[in-house]
Amino acid sequence: MQFRDKKDLLWRVDLQLKNAADSASPLMLTYGGGTPISITWDGDENDQFKPIISSKAELVYYYTGSDMPDPETFIDIEEDQWLMVVSKLPDNTTPVLYWKGFVTPSSNRYPWLAPPFTYTINAVDFSFSKGKYVDLNKNGLFLYDFVTLGELLKRALFASVGYEDSILSILFNIKPAAIGTGRVTDSLYAHTDSVFDFTDGAKFCYDALEQILSSTGSRMLYSSGKYWLQRFQDLNDEVQSITTITPDDTEGVDSINYDVQQPLGNSVSDTVIYLNKSQYLVVNPGLKKQTVNYDLKVINQVRNFDWRTDAEGPFDEWDGVNTDIYTRLGSGSVEDPYRLFVPGDLGQTMYQGIPVVPGKRIRVELKVKGYLTLPSPTTTEYQVSCKCVVTLVDPPTALIYGYTLGQDGKWNDYSTIGGFGEADYYFISTKGKGDSGTLEITSEPIPSALDSDNLEVRLYIIYSEVTPTNTDDPVAPGGTIYYTHFFPPYIGVYNDIYIKVKEDVVNSKTFSLKPDDKDRFYLDRSDDGLSNCLFYDDAGRKRALPQNDWNGRNIDEVVLRGELDQQYKAGYSFDGDVLSNELSFHHVITLTDKDAKKMMLIRDKYDIKACTHSIYATEIMPIGSGIGDYTLTPLAKKEED
Repeated sequence: MQFRDKKDLLWRVDLQLKNAADSASPLMLTYGGGTPISITWDGDENDQFKPIISSKAELVYYYTGSDMPDPETFIDIEEDQWLMVVSKLPDNTTPVLYWKGFVTPSSNRYPWLAPPFTYTINAVDFSFSKGKYVDLNKNGLFLYDFVTLGELLKRALFASVGYEDSILSILFNIKPAAIGTGRVTDSLYAHTDSVFDFTDGAKFCYDALEQILSSTGSRMLYSSGKYWLQRFQDLNDEVQSITTITPDDTEGVDSINYDVQQPLGNSVSDTVIYLNKSQYLVVNPGLKKQTVNYDLKVINQVRNFDWRTDAEGPFDEWDGVNTDIYTRLGSGSVEDPYRLFVPGDLGQTMYQGIPVVPGKRIRVELKVKGYLTLPSPTTTEYQVSCKCVVTLVDPPTALIYGYTLGQDGKWNDYSTIGGFGEADYYFISTKGKGDSGTLEITSEPIPSALDSDNLEVRLYIIYSEVTPTNTDDPVAPGGTIYYTHFFPPYIGVYNDIYIKVKEDVVNSKTFSLKPDDKDRFYLDRSDDGLSNCLFYDDAGRKRALPQNDWNGRNIDEVVLRGELDQQYKAGYSFDGDVLSNELSFHHVITLTDKDAKKMMLIRDKYDIKACTHSIYATEIMPIGSGIGDYTLTPLAKKEED
């Protein structure tokens, strides 16, 4: 479909079918009505810090019943089957990409009448990331290691996009002193544990991107043919230093962006013009207090946790296995992880010890899947369990003296009974049909009663067993086959007693606005054991960033104070219709007749043919303009306030 807008600029919309032959003849669509296509960026007027602003295109074509696809062509599809490409042709010949998105069959309607009639096709940009997981494979195996921030963005954004020519322009002009002159894309690191859970698996790409963006005071959007990552406070710059990365170049290329601001007013020199006397200035209240919560997440300390070094026992870093009873299954990818085949009771036990010291906490996450085959049908229900336990020991006296970790997180002394018994074991149960069972424990601080400098926490994996769900039922009949698959175990060690952090910023001015608490992930704690931290390379070793390394502050304080800057007093938003075919969503608009106030776009509905935008934009305040108190409170329990 081709058309010219109100200012005589030629536009073209292509619908590209996945895996279509290059020689396939194009089908020409005819637009009906006055609005062939509109694109909407739908931010939140009540939350200027929304981390992802998605966009949606609505293409309207005139269906005559012949020589063009019927509506069913765009309904009975998957969400990556048709790609909508919107281009402008300034020279009437060469297309310049403006917008891309995948056609989605939802939210469509059309007259249930004989043609001709108009039909609307919807396409979206970020929806793909909500249904795809972060790519955590490397050479076919699960990647559990440090990656650069650029590579993490590749694995969360580019891997889920569905087309290879995607571009991300990054406006992020603050960086920690530890990386020197390096870019944040190739000199800052994150651990993949930050986007992975040992019981739930990898995060959805959308959730991972939100986590990165909200923790760094940034937002992401699609505009003018590429993705943008914009740090809110850097939108104030009249000339922007940009780093651009692609799927093939995650280190990035630096450039200067002069296409930053679009003046809004009534003058002939303004590129954006007020329309229909629709403009309003909206007054936003000042902030009094904002609270942000962080749940600390520790990196797995189990060595060779997925048994990738061997196909059967004994396994490197694991003790107690002297036969081939325990074997490894799976391909080793994040989708099909290596897992341990645990048979019934054959008198074997395998374990691993992790060094610890008193006063620290540990986090345990275990997952098993049970399998059961009965020799004949029965009305009795059975469950398959894997028997295991976590203990705290001094290795020479492990069998007679120590503690077991209860499922309530408490350490139970077994020295008085000369060893632990059946009541101390975990029996992680499933119903025996491939169901999964999980166990998650956050411990109390490790007790100091054991007088030893060689304490270790041990995970024992013992055997599988089958039991009736009702203890009055009979035991499983002879010939029953049962076993479990033990997924990669996780034991993380906290380096202090704290498992959560609460941060507050309180405005020194008298206001009453106290928004709901926010949850974020990345922060600076200078703790190499936390996947919440961002890291740098120190002579080949990855270390958490030092304290106060971002211009004298931690990144979490920088972000929270930035929100205070934006709301330290009552500010303005603009709401109204404007005329322009030069305004894009990544631009900053300046109100030429209101003290040249700079505003970032929050919402925009762009009728391309009419060159009209219905926009909502919020004032950008200067960095450091807010004055208030910042406090950080480590919490030892999740229920603490």
